[in-house]
Amino acid sequence: MNHLESFQTGARYSALDSQIPSWVALYDVDDTQTFSDESYTRLRANRSPREANLVKRLSILDRQTCELVLDSG
Repeated sequence: MNHLESFQTGARYSALDSQIPSWVALYDVDDTQTFSDESYTRLRANRSPREANLVKRLSILDRQTCELVLDSG
C-alpha cells in the first residue's frame, strides 16, 4: 500500500468461527483505474517470493471491487 497513492486505507480481519475463508483484507482506493495501472499490475506480476508462496497456498482468492452505499458514521 505504501507504493500506491490510490490506496487510502487497509484492514485485515481474522474470522472468529471455523468457516472458510478464515480471513479477509479490505482496502479503500480512491480510483479503480489503479487496478489497470502499470504500478499495480507490475506488483502482481513481480511478487516477492514470500507473497508468491502465500498466494500459491490460498484455497480461495476472490478479488472484488465494491462501492460504498452507506456509512453510518
